[in-house]
Amino acid sequence: MNWGKTLFLGVVIAVAVAGYAIGAGSQSKTVVLCAAKKGGSVTLGRGGKCAKGAKAVSIAKEGPQGLTGPVGPQGPVGPQGLEGPVGKAPPLEAAHFVSPAVTACAVQTGSFCVTETGFCWDMANAGNGQAPVSFRKDSDGFVHIEGAFENTNSQGACGGNLPPVFFLPEGFRPSGGTLRFPVAPCTEQSFEAEYGNGFIMVKPNGQITAGSTTTNCLTFDGVVFHGDS
Repeated sequence: MNWGKTLFLGVVIAVAVAGYAIGAGSQSKTVVLCAAKKGGSVTLGRGGKCAKGAKAVSIAKEGPQGLTGPVGPQGPVGPQGLEGPVGKAPPLEAAHFVSPAVTACAVQTGSFCVTETGFCWDMANAGNGQAPVSFRKDSDGFVHIEGAFENTNSQGACGGNLPPVFFLPEGFRPSGGTLRFPVAPCTEQSFEAEYGNGFIMVKPNGQITAGSTTTNCLTFDGVVFHGDS
């Protein structure tokens, strides 16, 4: 038999043996095969060396990387996951409605103001389908005052003083000093025609006073400010 062919066949047969050696945890990058010059038998070299009378042949544990195969078909679409819970916005604080009038309104905050005699001012909700006066604070710390009120005393404010409407409790008072807001009277005239004739003043102590050149009835439209902590 031709020596070259014998060696080639022996190497092919020994690939299985080399594969076993690789799988057994050999740490070298190559495997040495020993081909006997007589008979052509191939054995695995010990310690990377062959005995006398055998030709050493080294083969790599891994060949060069082959070409990238074609892309496989797309797998089926998996089942749709469960829908997560819908997030909830933080709830707004419930409105605090202003209570009926008392003479000690500076102490009983959140109550309309009235003089002991009932003259000069006697504050109350406007009625006639208009929203009652209330106040609340939103999640950003802004105080909103809403509704309409009136001075039920026909004489109006005595002595030209601005009559107190009610006092806000702590936590709902302005953090930036006295504030003045132009507001609309609660009349049948248009907002544009009357806007500016009425105003609301909110003081740091929580006192709310009101003034108007045309009516004793005003709304709190647009009265929003940042409250104290």
